[in-house]
Formats: sequence, structure tokens, C-alpha cells
Amino acid sequence: MARWLKDNKEISVKIEPVYMENNDGPAKINVRYTIEGERSVIKSFTNVQRGN
Repeated sequence: MARWLKDNKEISVKIEPVYMENNDGPAKINVRYTIEGERSVIKSFTNVQRGN
């Protein structure tokens, strides 16, 4: 996205956390972005618990 912003492209971003029952934090995060009003792209990132 940094490259697109540097090229003065218009970017729209929506970030949605997805919660499952009995979880304190989101199970995953969906990121939807659109560049210059073209078709939206959705990327999903799974939240992985790491040990301390």
C-alpha cells in the first residue's frame, strides 16, 4: 500500500475483527481494500496464540 500511496492512488481500507465464542480476542482479522475504486481485495489474517 505504501507504493500505491506514493503513486498518489486513492485507497479505501476496512478492517473487521472476527470473534468466535469464548475468545477474548478476535480469531481472525479481515482486511478489505480497494484501490482507485476498482474491485475490492479481501485478505484474512488468522490470530495465532503464541507462548510467553
